[in-house]
Amino acid sequence: MSSGTTLYLVRHASTDWNDEGRWQCLDDMPINDKGHVQAEAVSKEFLRLSEKLDFSRVYSSPLMRAKQTAGPIAKKLGLEVFVEPLLRELDCGLLSGLKLEEAKSRFSDFYSRLEGNWLDERYPDGETHREYVSRCVLPALDRIFDDNRDRAVIAVTHAGFIRATIALIMGTPAEIPLRGLCVDNCAYFKFDLERTDDEGLTGRVSAINVTAHLRKEGL
Repeated sequence: MSSGTTLYLVRHASTDWNDEGRWQCLDDMPINDKGHVQAEAVSKEFLRLSEKLDFSRVYSSPLMRAKQTAGPIAKKLGLEVFVEPLLRELDCGLLSGLKLEEAKSRFSDFYSRLEGNWLDERYPDGETHREYVSRCVLPALDRIFDDNRDRAVIAVTHAGFIRATIALIMGTPAEIPLRGLCVDNCAYFKFDLERTDDEGLTGRVSAINVTAHLRKEGL
């Protein structure tokens, strides 16, 4: 194995659409008042973690809700935010902005097909999960790893990206979705990544959906 990278993935803070239970994909929504409090709480947590870890970089998805979450973290650590376009969310097309039950009613045929073809069923006017992983998740992880060997880094991203990364590192069968995995706003996930001999990525997931910093603030 080669030298490794410690990667913390953080889901962005809450938006109004999150609180309303709406699909939120590439729509560029800002975080709300609760989200700003969450972002401050997670920034304090990474300041605490920095007493033992020397964080070298803070990355963010290009979407506003991620950048608004990454900003306070980077400020606390004395770093700048590096915007990485590949950290974006899955493109769910026409589902974005709809509440779950509304989406299931309007696109019932899509949902019925999705159950049996999770990887390759295309979201209406959007992309497939397989396309998302190949276009964004794998190349983003490769780029972050290669640029940060033997370092600890933070990346603020989205639930879709986090679930896909967990599936890749844990070796979850690709056809089995991780929809039951909770990914809370401003929770973090820790990955210890290494290169395999064939230049793939492996490692372990050492923390999942950590929210103690939010509970500490009454969130």
